[in-house]
Order: sequence, then C-alpha cells, then structure tokens
Amino acid sequence: MSKFASPLVVKMGFYMPSKTNNARNKAHVNYIATRPGVVKEVEPAIEDMIDPSTAIGHVKYAHERPGSHGLFGSNENTSLDDVKKELSSHNGMLWRMIVSLREDDACRLDMTSRRQWEQKMKASIPDVADKIGIPLSNLRWCAAFHNEPGHPHVHVMIWEKEPKRARGKLSQAERKEVRRVFAKEIYAEERIQLNREKTAERDLIQELIKSDIEQVVNLREDLMDQRVEVNLELRMAGLGKRGIAPVVPLKLGRELLNELKELSLIMPAKGRIALKFMPEEVKGPVTTLSDWLLSQPGVKIHVQRYLKAHEQLTKMHVLSPEKIEQARAKAYDDLKNRVSQVLLRSAAEVRESQNYEHVEHNTQNTKAPSVFTQTVFSSVFFTIQSEKDKAEAKSAAIQRKQGKKKRKRQRGEWEG
Repeated sequence: MSKFASPLVVKMGFYMPSKTNNARNKAHVNYIATRPGVVKEVEPAIEDMIDPSTAIGHVKYAHERPGSHGLFGSNENTSLDDVKKELSSHNGMLWRMIVSLREDDACRLDMTSRRQWEQKMKASIPDVADKIGIPLSNLRWCAAFHNEPGHPHVHVMIWEKEPKRARGKLSQAERKEVRRVFAKEIYAEERIQLNREKTAERDLIQELIKSDIEQVVNLREDLMDQRVEVNLELRMAGLGKRGIAPVVPLKLGRELLNELKELSLIMPAKGRIALKFMPEEVKGPVTTLSDWLLSQPGVKIHVQRYLKAHEQLTKMHVLSPEKIEQARAKAYDDLKNRVSQVLLRSAAEVRESQNYEHVEHNTQNTKAPSVFTQTVFSSVFFTIQSEKDKAEAKSAAIQRKQGKKKRKRQRGEWEG
C-alpha cells in the first residue's frame, strides 16, 4: 500500500423516528458536543497566531476563551439547545456517522485542528446528503470534532428538515458514495500535491529525452533537497505540524486549577505578564508549579523526548559528559521558563475571569475536565512539542550540512 493510501474510516448508522430514538438522539448530540476530548473552540490559523506572552496576545487569549460546547453545523453559530429541542420532536430518519483518521495520517494531512475538520465537513456534507437523496434546501446537520490521540475524528448527525425519505438503511452503493465524498475532500490538498509531483516527473522524463541525464538527475535531487530544507526551516521556526494533546486527567485538572488560583492571588495586579518581570515571591511558586506539571505521567514522556533531542544536538559539538549534562539541564530550565510563562498567563486569566466559580464548580462535579484546564494542559503540551521539534530539526539540519561538506570533499578527492 502506498504511503498516501492510508485508510479513512467512515462508520454509518440510522435511527427510525420514535420517542425512544428521539430521546437517544437528543442525548447523543449532547454527548458529542460536551464529552471530554471535544474541541470547543476554533484554533487560530498560523497566520493569525499572536505570541500569547505579549500584551496584545494575552488580550486576544482572554477574549477568545472556548465556549460551552463543541457543536458546529451549517450555521455559523450552532446552538446545542436548539438542536436538542429540534431532535426531541423530530419525526423523520436521522443518520449518524463517524469520520476518522489515524493520528499519523491526520498530522501528515494537517487535520489535527477543529478548524480543518470543520472546513472539510462543511464542504463535504451537502454532497453527502445529495448522495442519500436529501436536497440542500431540506438538509439539517451538526457535528463535533474529538481530537483523540491515535484517531482524531468527527461525529456527524444528518436529518431532514421536512421528513420525506422513508428508508433509513443506506445501500452499499450509497455508502461507497458517502465515503468517496469525504475522502475526496479530506485528501484534496494531498491529491493536488501528488498531481503536481506527477507533472514534475513527467516534465523531467521529457527533459531526460532531450537533455543530459546527469543534469536531470541533479535537478531532481535539487528539488527534493529544497523540499527538505523548507520543511526543516519551518520546524526550526516552530511552525511544524502539531500532534494531538492528551486529555487532562480529572484529578490533575482539579489540582492544576487550584494551583493557578493560588498563583493568581500573589501575582502583581498591574504590569506585563512575563516571568522575567515577576518578583521573586512569584517566580519561585510558578517555577515549582512548572516542575510539578512537567513531572506528571502524561507530560513527563514528552519532556524526556525533548531532553533527548537536545542531548543528541549537544553531542554533535562536545564529547564531555559533564558539558552534555550541563546542556541538558539548561534545556530543561529553558523549557521550564516557557511553561512558567504559560502558567502565568493562565493564572492571570483565572484572576480576571468573572466565571471562575462556574469553571471550578464544573470541574468538581463532573467526570470531564474543565475547558479551561484542558486549554492550559494543551498549551503546555504544544510548548513541549514545539521545542522538541525545533531541537530535532536543528539537529537534522546540522547533519545535512555536515553530510554535504563530506560529499563535496569526497568529490574533490575523486576529481584530484
């Protein structure tokens, strides 16, 4: 199987109209919209991202807190209450679908954010409805994105505004068409890239016939080399593709929220929210909190990978075990300071929020982590991931540079 032929999983089912099924559908939409792991906000695009440690970045963060549910649909502002009310009295068929990718495929396709999944669903579902005989004018749908480690996926619910279709079961042909629609949209960018590469290969073959073989081979190597260089530059700049943050454990979420509340009480009321500007009585507790968070089971493994990447990078320049250990300690301190910055910003948000009591109440009385603590946990996770990616990319860039120099020397010796 080609590396570009990774499977897209599409599961489908239907529910006949009945009071029991209406209640189940109402409960299901509430579940997919609020369960742990659902993404309740649209992540900013890379070009819209602002450094959250700056004043403008913090204001933007404070005003773009996640909502209470992760539901989206054909309307810009899909109301969970309105959907539940509509489904509780709906007297027609309802179709449920799960569209899922493996995590490595999702990362390759840049499908790890709600923004991407929502765009793909809004582009796909009108055609999906058409394949099962529902015109756009009679279409109602909603969906929610669950950024699950291992298999990010969306839950989709489709029904008719005015029930007309009497058959709920989809034929084999209809099911294939539905999957084909989702696949066409999700793999669209990759298909375009493959077509471009095919065109480039065809042009190279034509050039091969007309020109010197060695020149064409060198041209192909240059193209591949440039692609690798661009990818490394993006990763070293912190713009590599993100993985999927794990869901914060409930106990850890509660402890983190309490620690942030305590931190917020000792922070200065005014001034820039930056670690280097904080008084010592704040720096000590926030760095201690960072140490604690970085040692948690769900985080520690990623910290170790980050430190290993820095250790490998250091070994390219020095052999002394003492200096390698010093570099490792410095890398950890740098990471701790970055995480401390995230925690300071989060503590300021706790202090400024008018809904803190509501957040705390939800955390203590449900089995789900609060949206706020999940956001903090995810920010820490992505900080670690980004720094690890930068170190690995820098190491790879140095190795490539050394390899090029070695090949040049070998060619020089051969020519001599």
